[in-house]
Amino acid sequence: MKENIVWDEMFEPLDEIGSGGFSRVLKIRYKPDGKIYALKIMNFDVTDKSREAELNDFYREVEFLKKLNHESIVRIIDDFVIDQKPAILMEYVEGESLAQIIRHNRYLPAEEVIEIALQVSAGLMTCHNNADPNLSGLISDTKMPSQAIIHNDIHSKNIIKTSRADGTIQYKLIDFGLSFADPEKASKELKIHGMKEFKAPEKWKEEKVSTQSDIYSFGVVLYEMLAGQVPFPISDYDDLTQELRLKNQVLFGKIPPVWSIRKNTIERTDFVTPEEPDFPYWLNNLIMKCLEKEPSKRYRSGKDLNDEIHKGITRQLADEWPDNPEFEDLKNSEIKTDEESTIDISTPNQSRQTTETSEFYQAFMARKEKENERKKTKKRTRMWVVILLALALVTVGVFLTKNDGKLVKANIEEQIRAYYKADEAAINAESVEMLLNEFEFPVYYYNGMYTRQEFRNFYISKLNAEKKEITLTDITVVKAGNPALVRVHGKLKTYKNANGTKPNYVGEIRDEIIMSDKKIKRIVKQ
Repeated sequence: MKENIVWDEMFEPLDEIGSGGFSRVLKIRYKPDGKIYALKIMNFDVTDKSREAELNDFYREVEFLKKLNHESIVRIIDDFVIDQKPAILMEYVEGESLAQIIRHNRYLPAEEVIEIALQVSAGLMTCHNNADPNLSGLISDTKMPSQAIIHNDIHSKNIIKTSRADGTIQYKLIDFGLSFADPEKASKELKIHGMKEFKAPEKWKEEKVSTQSDIYSFGVVLYEMLAGQVPFPISDYDDLTQELRLKNQVLFGKIPPVWSIRKNTIERTDFVTPEEPDFPYWLNNLIMKCLEKEPSKRYRSGKDLNDEIHKGITRQLADEWPDNPEFEDLKNSEIKTDEESTIDISTPNQSRQTTETSEFYQAFMARKEKENERKKTKKRTRMWVVILLALALVTVGVFLTKNDGKLVKANIEEQIRAYYKADEAAINAESVEMLLNEFEFPVYYYNGMYTRQEFRNFYISKLNAEKKEITLTDITVVKAGNPALVRVHGKLKTYKNANGTKPNYVGEIRDEIIMSDKKIKRIVKQ
């Protein structure tokens, strides 16, 4: 064990960079050389016998980390015992995190994403393969060592944009506080911890964590840079319901295609609708491979990922997208087979796994049609619902044709109200079809979790099971014209019985709606 040193003799505190369950990080001046560094102090005492195994892990990992020498990895200077707590002195990296950059810009240009991917994957290659990707001729021969260093906490807050001495941009991977070299000896806490939206499926299942877990996490970062959001967002880390929903999505849900979400982000940010994907097709495929649920289907290590990026840059992989990019994008996302699961996210307080096959759906629809035909004379109230919906849609049509087809504030509000009235009235198959067809629901609905067909199926599955009440409290036209951006707030109640008593769900409506060409084009649930 290293000799204990006194804080005041060696360090001058300047600022606190951050803190967490395992450690806190300070910006300090190191008195022996007068330079600025970052100092990570662990949250356990070296004299605590119950933490002896953890302390041994700490020293073993520090020795590995000291050997890492790459400009895309934060440099480890030395380790100490300070006031009986283990600590690491490391390079202080000044700059913006990727998370801050994405939050400010909403999405990044493809060229910048590729540059970041190239730099960070080179750093991962050093971690996973103990190799320098700049040594040409050795890349293809580099083998992954038995004790590769697994970062175990890759996310957009842990990648910093900084500057080299010559003024060029450098991206650095920081915070190796959860890293380990031997998955068999690493503690369970190390294996399952990490920023939730970036955790690989095997971490949620508490299975073996490997270099391919890092690949998945970095795939989420690449997705976030292009799309402006992670594949499965979560807003409250303390909300157990959201956490369970996220876990189900990661384990069973398909990844929303990158291009569709990016296009939506561009529309909401710049009020333009891009005609075709603005990033190469090989990058799309690379991201989707990183995000495979089975580790064996991902790139094995940073070396494999770095190799693939080099192939893309040197035009060895396809730049051009197929003629129908959204369809191909769907194909390359993890579209479920008949036996695979899909996620029901109908209400925030529910998270359950359901199974639906095309054969089942066809039988279901055939049975519904027969029942509707047989009960037409007994359930005339349904016809009034359809009439009510049709009147609402006619109202939309009238307002859309006024003012020479221009979308102005007055008729935008009427269109929005008509849509929600139609949504409230849609309680049978016929009215659902009218609602979906008239309002042109987007390909991805509910934050990208539903395709049009899936949403239709979900909607119809709720028929006669619930009655809805919708009350709009505010309609704000953020941007009038064509396209128009509208924010809608309100209340939603659903009842399990048709009489409208004892609501089983009460929630808020917080929607952003894009209207273009006289139609509601996109609805994003906030």
